[in-house]
Amino acid sequence: MGKGSRHTASQGDSVESIAYAAGHTWETVWDAPENSELRELRSSAHVIQPGDEVYIPPLELRTESIATGQQHKIRRKSVPSKLTVRFLVDGEPRADAAYTFSCDGVERSGTTDGDGWLEESTHPLATLAEVRFTLEAPEDPDHLEEPADDDAEPADDEPEDEEEDDDAPLEEVFRFDLREMDPSSELSGAQARLHLLGYGVNGIDGVLDEPTRVALRAFQEDNELDITGELDDATVAKLAEFTDG
Repeated sequence: MGKGSRHTASQGDSVESIAYAAGHTWETVWDAPENSELRELRSSAHVIQPGDEVYIPPLELRTESIATGQQHKIRRKSVPSKLTVRFLVDGEPRADAAYTFSCDGVERSGTTDGDGWLEESTHPLATLAEVRFTLEAPEDPDHLEEPADDDAEPADDEPEDEEEDDDAPLEEVFRFDLREMDPSSELSGAQARLHLLGYGVNGIDGVLDEPTRVALRAFQEDNELDITGELDDATVAKLAEFTDG
């Protein structure tokens, strides 16, 4: 068996993306004895920090006997990444809502479940995903067709400017940067999670400014935590429940 190698993580890396590029499943890399210190440092394989060292075991070669003169399909064993998101409208689940999901050039349709959850497979190296909901156009009581006027003057021969297509469907679009979120124990990671949960922050910059403190206090109050306005251990643990890591 050959020797393994070590990879220094950069922004956007995850154990999953590192393992995929090396030809492994993420469990093979994460569970390697050489990564025991990394497992103690990071509570989740899916959230690591730039600078973390990840040991990559060597590939184990396997020999297969197949008949000649025939075509054979050999599939690589892997587990696709999953994007799991819950959508709410005014605090209520966006249940049984039809959506269009696109990622890495692939587009497909789906429906949220009864609690507003969406779960879609993504490529381990994908960086952007998009979810689109089609909305019903509200009725416009002022936009009523006027009755014909027999005394009206004929229209000018000059062509009118093209109007926007009123029949075009209205869409609500959500875009997700994949593998870009820091751990919840980092202030930038906490800010990103607060932003996703609808708590206003001034930016995802790792600065504990007043808008971040206000967001932390609101999140703590909503989740029956001590209202400190600080990123304490209880708040980190509760934030991690909403997004892994």
